[in-house]
Amino acid sequence: MSRFCSSFFTMVVAGLLLPACGSSGDGGNGPGAGAQPTQAERNAMTTALNAAAVNAEAAGDGLGTLILKSAAGMIEGGLTVTEVSGVNFIRGEPAVVRMRGANMVGNGWAFGAEIGMVQGQEVGAYEGAVVISGSDIAFGFGLAFATPGFVGSSIGQIWSGANAGWAATTMTGIGQADSIIGGNCLNSLPAGSGVTECTPASLHGPGFNITASAPMSFPGNAATGSNTMTFGPPRLRGAVVTVDCQQTTFC
Repeated sequence: MSRFCSSFFTMVVAGLLLPACGSSGDGGNGPGAGAQPTQAERNAMTTALNAAAVNAEAAGDGLGTLILKSAAGMIEGGLTVTEVSGVNFIRGEPAVVRMRGANMVGNGWAFGAEIGMVQGQEVGAYEGAVVISGSDIAFGFGLAFATPGFVGSSIGQIWSGANAGWAATTMTGIGQADSIIGGNCLNSLPAGSGVTECTPASLHGPGFNITASAPMSFPGNAATGSNTMTFGPPRLRGAVVTVDCQQTTFC
């Protein structure tokens, strides 16, 4: 059960989500705190994420845009991520991650996340991960649970560079924050994101399985057909995030 598991009972008070489960911090020594990207690598990832966000917004995908922009801000701001070895973005070959049409084969960087979304008196929680290798990006977040009036569904995207993007049509996303590292990643988030809480965390089993997708609708999209992707590391560093939808236009 996620960190937001008891939100059905604590619900929303004064517009803030009050999670009441999940373990305490581990002093910053949680899993995944190994080698980190160089500043040049962080800059390249930030550029790739923001470029994809432009086309996601053009396609009318508000939540996808929010995820991409927030990921860019957190990585630029120094969020601890996990190096993923053996990442393979060529479709049809055994690998941790598969992406059609890309030429990037090698290591990548990933982080997991729990996203709690507040819609007035309704609340939902998403669980999943983001993985980046060069200009290739993929993310998947499953809607773990929601109150009856919450509006939302699972979301995933695959990007072979910013000009070829697929949106998941069938997918699952999983993950659980099992250790709150402590600190605050809120200041690295872009203006207008609606994020009211961002706390670094260690997540158990974050990942996603996109079993079908379709090209997104934005001008010049080079994506064709359906793309699939599976990403399921045992543990990642990442963040627990709360979004107030009354403070953003992206949800």
